[in-house]
Amino acid sequence: MSAILKQAANVYTITLFRDFEEEFKLSVASSTMFKGSVGRTVFFEVWIEGITGSRQEVQYKMEDSTVTCTCKNFEESGWLCFHCLRILHLHSINTIPDRYITTRWTRYAKKQIWERVDTIKREKGEINNFTGWRLHMIRRYYNLILKGHKIAKARKFIEEKLMKS
Repeated sequence: MSAILKQAANVYTITLFRDFEEEFKLSVASSTMFKGSVGRTVFFEVWIEGITGSRQEVQYKMEDSTVTCTCKNFEESGWLCFHCLRILHLHSINTIPDRYITTRWTRYAKKQIWERVDTIKREKGEINNFTGWRLHMIRRYYNLILKGHKIAKARKFIEEKLMKS
């Protein structure tokens, strides 16, 4: 797995990671043509052969690794399109720049909401220090269920342990 995919797997929700992974695969399959430059800003055309409407122009600013695509996927959806991923890869950018990781799609978005709720409760005198722990445990048990749901022996073991507690 590439460094950018590893980062995406660690940062994004599972659902968004799957979409991002598809964009990454498309970026690998895409073609690129240099269109020109103005100062330290470079322009490229990126497309996938045989897919109508995939041809887009990407602007890359070298000083801060900013990419902008005419498809406007990042502006509309909050994650990078394959056009931008292709150009970042072309310039040996191996991680998603922080400006392109929107909180909305991270694994921690819900955690931040609960932390705000906890802050409000603390301010009102309703102290609850267990929200972070609960979220952590829910995630761990959910992962356990996902990993064991197809194995009868694992399902039986989990059910027995839950019944004893």
